[in-house]
Parts: sequence; C-alpha cells; structure tokens
Amino acid sequence: MKSWLHILKDELTLIFNDKSILLTVLVAPVLYAFFVGSIYKEKEVRNIPVAVVDHDHSALSRKVAELIDSNEKVEVYVRVSDMEEAIQYFN
Repeated sequence: MKSWLHILKDELTLIFNDKSILLTVLVAPVLYAFFVGSIYKEKEVRNIPVAVVDHDHSALSRKVAELIDSNEKVEVYVRVSDMEEAIQYFN
C-alpha cells in the first residue's frame, strides 16, 4: 500500500505537468478573487424597497416596522395587513 506522501507526490506531479489543471487550481482562484472584489468596490446598495405584512397590528409589530424603516439600506415601501395585498404590490 502506498503511503500518503507518495500519493501526494504523484498528485502534485500530475498537477504541475498538466497546464490546464495548474491554471484551474492555482491561477484561476487568485484572478477570480481580484475580479470579484473589483466588481463591488464602489457599489453600495441603498433604499431596498420592502413590504411589511402586519397581521396583528400590535405595538411590537409597529416598532419592528419602524426599526426596519430606520435602516438606511432598507425602505419600507408599503405596510399591509394581509399577504395577498403584499403580493399585489410585489407584482
């Protein structure tokens, strides 16, 4: 039975002899990390419209809706009391 060091050596030899595997395993992840980071460098999402469905109309549910609306990234577009009405706004 081969030792794990011998298997590791065989696998590394295969990787470094085949250029497509070498690119996929070593080069592509590094390039991908730079490209993904540059896409979102200057982007910031703000005022995402959401609908709040308030079934019980309690003070706690109103407070939760206010806390959601106080976040600068989220804007409460509409407050409704049933899901069907929220689906109409969604469509």
